[in-house]
Amino acid sequence: MYLITNLGNFPKETRQSRLCENNRFASGGYSRNLTHAKLTVRLRGELDAQGAQLLLLVQGTAGKVTANYVSSAYVLSAQPIKITPDWSEQSLTLTPDPSQWTCIGARHNLTQVYGNGDIAKLLADVDFDLIFVLFPINVVPLNADPSKRDQLWVGRDYTADPAYLPNGLLMFDTVTIDYPE
Repeated sequence: MYLITNLGNFPKETRQSRLCENNRFASGGYSRNLTHAKLTVRLRGELDAQGAQLLLLVQGTAGKVTANYVSSAYVLSAQPIKITPDWSEQSLTLTPDPSQWTCIGARHNLTQVYGNGDIAKLLADVDFDLIFVLFPINVVPLNADPSKRDQLWVGRDYTADPAYLPNGLLMFDTVTIDYPE
């Protein structure tokens, strides 16, 4: 479950794909300043999370860490979303308090792309996307040296052992964003 907030940061092929079709947020010119915004979700599910939690991931280019193009990706780790079998409505507040967030960093070969920016600057202009993710996930290789799992691509270079991965179903009904006044 995701929301692209700025179509301009994606390749033309992506912008013209079904991924971006009918994106009312981006085409409607909604504010990407999500500082102190309240995000409310209505969802249900049954999940064997294997230690992961359902979290909001925020990505954008604000708060670059070098002169190079670097984006930041943070999960709102202090406000996990509970997954229950019955429909529930839960709200998150996108506070710029760094203690609420965890930077997910980058693969060894993507450090020129992803860095550890300033969460306050990122929330002031979320110019990539919002994604609901299960985090952290323990990816254990079935057919590769486990010590090299972070240098290899799961699904291409090795198969992940499904016994360690989350398993189940999540269903989202609505997601709303309320901006602060």
